[in-house]
Amino acid sequence: MRGVTMIQEVDLTPERVSEAERLVDVEGADVSASSLPPMPEPDDRVFWQAAGGVVIVGGTIAGIVAAVHIFSWLLGGEPAWFWWMVHGIIHTLAAMAIVAHAGLLYVDPGVVPRTPFTTEPVPPGVAERLRSGEPLDGLDNQKLESDPDASYCVRCCVWRRPQHHRYYCGNFVGALFPDCDRAAAQACKVLTLGEKSAAHHCRQCGRCVVEFDHHCGVLGRCIAGSGCWSGNMRFFLLLLLCGQFAAATCLVAFLYTMYAYFGWQGMRWLGVGFACYLCVGVCVMAAM
Repeated sequence: MRGVTMIQEVDLTPERVSEAERLVDVEGADVSASSLPPMPEPDDRVFWQAAGGVVIVGGTIAGIVAAVHIFSWLLGGEPAWFWWMVHGIIHTLAAMAIVAHAGLLYVDPGVVPRTPFTTEPVPPGVAERLRSGEPLDGLDNQKLESDPDASYCVRCCVWRRPQHHRYYCGNFVGALFPDCDRAAAQACKVLTLGEKSAAHHCRQCGRCVVEFDHHCGVLGRCIAGSGCWSGNMRFFLLLLLCGQFAAATCLVAFLYTMYAYFGWQGMRWLGVGFACYLCVGVCVMAAM
């Protein structure tokens, strides 16, 4: 794990240059923000992880929906009320899973961008190497004495500062129902969605992500965030819940079909079906 080096904050003198080319005065020499090295390139595996995730999630959704329709077809759609209910539940869960997966793929998990706020001040050690044209390899992450919670990533060249959420359920709901918001905060901590470190540099994505939880090798995305509105953690949990409820719904349809075909003797498949359900659920949870 990389160490950290404490530095003193250096006064900026932005009046000497335009806002677009702000400079940082470090030990008598100017270092332009444009002189920072390019951001790290994501690992090639991330693309294939995301592509594989689309196949896995899409195949799972299609398989479960198809299985329910096959069970219904075997029984001729009777009783109608039961299969209407099962079809409604399974299609709703499928739609929610698609939305959750799309959110995971396209919603920003909390990547720290390069802005004047995140790139300034440039630490003296980093500025010295930039002036001399040397790579930043081997440097430790930097810390500010005036802001001990902030850390400077020498790979992304950005300051990473923690996010403090006043309300976990959003400003409007949290202010209107403070007791419910406090309960939601406790629930988030139970689900490991509580306060996290300021940020973490993901080696696979090549980016610093605030409130980082883990990189999902199945879906090819960093999973981060807390509460209901930050990061993509909410989509990740929604996708897991949809998968579990869809598997349970499919299991109920399977058991009913076995009972309708074989009577009570068919219920011996209960153990087999339940064991398969547990195995699939455990494997999915472990992989993610």
